[in-house]
Formats: sequence, structure tokens, C-alpha cells
Amino acid sequence: MVNHIAKRNAFRKWILIFSLFLIPALLLTACGNNPIKDGVKGMKETLAELNKALDQNDAAKAKELGKELEEKWEGFEDKVKEKSKDLYEKAEGPLKAIEAGVEVSPLDAKALKQAAAELEQALAEVEKL
Repeated sequence: MVNHIAKRNAFRKWILIFSLFLIPALLLTACGNNPIKDGVKGMKETLAELNKALDQNDAAKAKELGKELEEKWEGFEDKVKEKSKDLYEKAEGPLKAIEAGVEVSPLDAKALKQAAAELEQALAEVEKL
């Protein structure tokens, strides 16, 4: 009987300790999930790669990165549009210019870098949503 009570008390302590770690971990996970910020981060990384490709005049890589930017944008653009139609349009303009610009041969690196800078600026504002 005493052994049974000790086991039950040990189990209760284990559940209490486990709960103290599990509940905050779940809350932090839920708080850290922001698709807009995550999407912006990914797009900024791709923009940095695009600028490198433009510096190296690598048209194939630039074309690939232009498509990648659009794919990343598609992952969270509706959420941006819901929160701010103006910022959505501000990001769409340079993104479309990049998409079209990477298809042109030879690349107009100056125009593409300008569009990338405008997109980066728009993304900085979008990130604050």
C-alpha cells in the first residue's frame, strides 16, 4: 500500500514537472508562428542571392531566383492583402518587374537591382504588419 502511494505521488510530480515545461513550450511555439515575418525573411534572403547573381551576370540563376521570389510571395501574399492592400500593391509592383526582368536577355542589372531595392523597402514595411 505504501509503495502504491509512493508510485502515485511520483507520477503526479512527473506530470506536474512535464506540464510546467510543455505548456510554455506550446505557447511559445504558437506565438512564434508568423507567416508574414517568416515569408519576408525568406524573400529577403532570396533578394540577397539575386543581387549576387546580378553582380555575376548569371542570367540562369537570376531567372531561377525570380521564380523563387514569386513562389515565396504566394505563400503569404493573401495575408498581406488582408491587412494592407496598399503594402500588398507596393510589394507587387517591383516583384512583377523582377519577374519580367529576369526573362529578358541580356539582363538589365541596373533595372533589376532598382526593383530589388524597391521590393526590399516594401518588404521592410510588410514585415511590420
